[in-house]
Amino acid sequence: MSKIMIPKILSCDNVAIYYQPILCNKTKQLFKYEALMRLKYNGKIFLPDEFMQRSKDFGAYSKLSEKMVKKVFEDLRRFSLLQVSINVSMLNIINFSFCKLLFNQIRSIKNPTRVTVEFIETDKMDFEKALCFLSEMKKLGVKISIDDFGTGYSNFDSLMQADFDYLKIDGGIIKNISLPKSETIVNSILHYCREHDVKIVAEHVETEEIQKKVCSMGIDYSQGFYIGKPAASLICKISR
Repeated sequence: MSKIMIPKILSCDNVAIYYQPILCNKTKQLFKYEALMRLKYNGKIFLPDEFMQRSKDFGAYSKLSEKMVKKVFEDLRRFSLLQVSINVSMLNIINFSFCKLLFNQIRSIKNPTRVTVEFIETDKMDFEKALCFLSEMKKLGVKISIDDFGTGYSNFDSLMQADFDYLKIDGGIIKNISLPKSETIVNSILHYCREHDVKIVAEHVETEEIQKKVCSMGIDYSQGFYIGKPAASLICKISR
């Protein structure tokens, strides 16, 4: 991606939403989708690793995030049974325009419990603001998920003050779940979550072997290429 083409590629008009299914391991039915941002330009699909950091460097990150939210909520209004997880970072939380848009969009749909905000710790943290934001989300009826847990959360004690509903185990741990060290980490997470009525999602479930192990350990939900790849079209067969 050349510097000359970056402004054009980072245009909000290029934002596309890809949905990846999340499976309920108990019922073996589709539970919900995670909404993932892609950029389409000149017939090519750009993945977040290719544009996300550059969108921040060029000051386009917030506008892209707002465009994504608008598109996701259009789908939520269109499909009454659709349940969706949306990634929200610290950069989003400290942006007034983004927060105002998200709150208004949530109020525009029936049954806000269909929405899960996945909090990702990728930027400099302000836990006071993060907890305030998550608290306001809960008041609206939105579900809260802590994303990619297991490696990067050095301040997990602070996040414990949030009333979250789901915890997503980092994909690096799940990929190696058969190894003793990873299994021990997962068992510790399971113990905590069962005591606090928090559901667990395993990310990066990429093989049948991993899925069998995830199910045998009692993990609630699975997400990954073995379950389904991100797709531009929705197949709304959400279990109630």
